[in-house]
Amino acid sequence: MNAVLIAVLVMLILAAARIHVVLALFIGAIIGGVVSGIGLEATMVAFQEGLSGGAKIALSYALLGAFAMAVAHSGLPVLLAQKIMRRISPSQPNAHANTSATGTAHAKNQHSQHEPQVSVRAGGSNQVAYGCWHWQCR
Repeated sequence: MNAVLIAVLVMLILAAARIHVVLALFIGAIIGGVVSGIGLEATMVAFQEGLSGGAKIALSYALLGAFAMAVAHSGLPVLLAQKIMRRISPSQPNAHANTSATGTAHAKNQHSQHEPQVSVRAGGSNQVAYGCWHWQCR
């Protein structure tokens, strides 16, 4: 079988198995190079030379995006946001109050409508909804 065809099939199978696309591309390129008989070192050199110019930057951004998604799914940003809100809210109870054009504060729902709402799902993961529905907060 042709080495290029094998590399493409490996990439498609890995992508269908929900492996990250950049990782599937990298693994497919390595397998294609080894199957073609040029060796691992020459395969890596060919892969790097093929990623000339903007493709190297695009690959860096793709890997950065994959890392950002991993951090987002870990729950760390939610924990940090909750900790920050707990520290800010008690010390500044009227910090979120809106004022109108005349300088008077809105009396109804000053505090509760401007704080993030935390909902606990059945799986135990917390999700913070950062959106104030007040018309002045948009």
